[in-house]
Amino acid sequence: LMFAGLEDMLGWRKFTMVLFASVIVGGMVHIAFVPAGNLVGISGGLAGIIAYFSLLYPNQRFLLFFVVPMKAIYAFYGSVALSVLCIVFGWEQGIAHFCHLGGALVGALFYLNHRWSTRAMRASATMTRDELADELRSVYGDDFQH
Repeated sequence: LMFAGLEDMLGWRKFTMVLFASVIVGGMVHIAFVPAGNLVGISGGLAGIIAYFSLLYPNQRFLLFFVVPMKAIYAFYGSVALSVLCIVFGWEQGIAHFCHLGGALVGALFYLNHRWSTRAMRASATMTRDELADELRSVYGDDFQH
């Protein structure tokens, strides 16, 4: 329910891509750090969706545990900090904290890509053709022809 707006904005394909990429990378990170550990579920995918949503809508409020009002960005930072603390101090051994961190990293990377793409589109809308060509040439090198 909390992420319905995110799915509508991204479309089901991109939303699913963020979810599955977060699950896969989160699982790979978990296996890299805890090779003998069990891994069940899509919590890495949920961590990726939470990261993307929280970075995209940082001031969105929701009820933590259905009681405590909190901004999305604080919940995201708190969940990352909690996972890091649990890893460092060895708390909650049965939870795949590395998977959560890997999934959150994927969500953050998708957000950064979204932000960069949106900013580039806005910038290109206000540029002249020659300014845009110069910008593309600076990114892609002198081989770019317009």
